[in-house]
Amino acid sequence: MPKFSFRELLIILLLVVSAPVFATSNTDSLSILTLNPESIETPEYKAEVLLNKVLLADPIYIEMQDREFLKDTILTIHKESSASEVECAINTTFKNYRQNLYNILLSYTKEYPKEAIDLWLNTLDFLAQVNAKIINDPEVVDFNINNLPASSALTVMTNSESLKLQSIILDPRFSKLLVLVGLPTLDKNRDLINMFRLSTLYSFALLQAATDECSGNSAPNKQI
Repeated sequence: MPKFSFRELLIILLLVVSAPVFATSNTDSLSILTLNPESIETPEYKAEVLLNKVLLADPIYIEMQDREFLKDTILTIHKESSASEVECAINTTFKNYRQNLYNILLSYTKEYPKEAIDLWLNTLDFLAQVNAKIINDPEVVDFNINNLPASSALTVMTNSESLKLQSIILDPRFSKLLVLVGLPTLDKNRDLINMFRLSTLYSFALLQAATDECSGNSAPNKQI
């Protein structure tokens, strides 16, 4: 299977995607919660703590920090965008990316027991550590879902990190979390799947929707 970085996949999408893209969230419920004894155990607080940790481990969000790359991508989508429209599109993309992720995590903190959420929280620092090694490696490395131990991505980390990451990937308790940080995960049939390309498509969809919105090309009933 060909190996592509986030940037390469985004460039490919620019060449092939021209249809309307996914709708983004219209609700803006994300806010910084005041830290107090009553709020610490609420689903909303746990979702926000998870959000901040997930973003540190999310390779797509990390790559999106390169605003010049995003600017070039936006101008490829809409060549006539002004500087203010480009800035609007970048800010809107980040806002919607964070908001939609928060909404997903909030649904999880309401659905799953405290022990499951705490397990995720205690694992995310490690996932951020290994993903940083994968992102920063000069070669484009990937995961082999047919033979996980043979994955090139595992060669950029220590043996202990590799074994720990493999055990996490094969543990169904982490399945829904791993999707959010660009790592292989188990599906409902316990088969290993790699959602990175779909996640890249989703991020591109948000970027294109934000570009259309900020350039005045979105639906008439859009919210400003």
